[in-house]
Amino acid sequence: MSAFLYGTCLQWKAALRSRNVLVVFYVVPLLYFAVFSSVFTSVLPDGETVLLPMMSVFAVSMAALIGVPPAVQELYRSDVRGIFAVNGVPLWQGLVQILLADFLHLLILSVLIGILAPVCFDAAMPQNFAAYAAGLLLLIAASLSIAGVIGLAVRNEATASAFSIAFFLPSILLSGIMFPAAMLPEGLVDIGGIFPATWSFQLMCSSAIVWADVWPLLLILAASAAASVLLLWRLRRR
Repeated sequence: MSAFLYGTCLQWKAALRSRNVLVVFYVVPLLYFAVFSSVFTSVLPDGETVLLPMMSVFAVSMAALIGVPPAVQELYRSDVRGIFAVNGVPLWQGLVQILLADFLHLLILSVLIGILAPVCFDAAMPQNFAAYAAGLLLLIAASLSIAGVIGLAVRNEATASAFSIAFFLPSILLSGIMFPAAMLPEGLVDIGGIFPATWSFQLMCSSAIVWADVWPLLLILAASAAASVLLLWRLRRR
């Protein structure tokens, strides 16, 4: 356990010195936050009421899906896997350490948005802080787990980026953060239900923690964890 915690701390410290992490997890999401918040508060009536959960979902989803797959791919290259085997380190440990370190990055990003949105754009505070926090934490966990699966499943970095974008765009367009989901055709509403952004946004906007919004996120987490276990097993057999 101490070795695992030590490795996680090393991963966190290495990420802090990485320019790529700074750009992907902080600079780009905060730039999008500034631009989109200006547009939404100018165009949408009462846009301030949902601005905070809207931009939190957008920023977390984008940073996780863009930033995590390349890091996972780099870690599980054939030469690095050999080092894992020689030192008796389980393959799952590297993935978990990456996801834990990036969880902290996304949590810090969310806190920054939570501070800046009310100050800069008069965003309304959440109706229920417990529901907002639950939706945010589940969103971060689910987004990271999906990004981890993409990183394990796709060997080529360019292909992984394409898969990440292919997942990110519909999750934003069909989740209801850009416009009410009720405006979408019924079939697209059903498709939107497979994305964690949909359920997290509903939960973050709720006045109470609603189980109907929680269990789909837990199901997504469980499915992603099972997929990761299967993919790591296949990597071990190579």
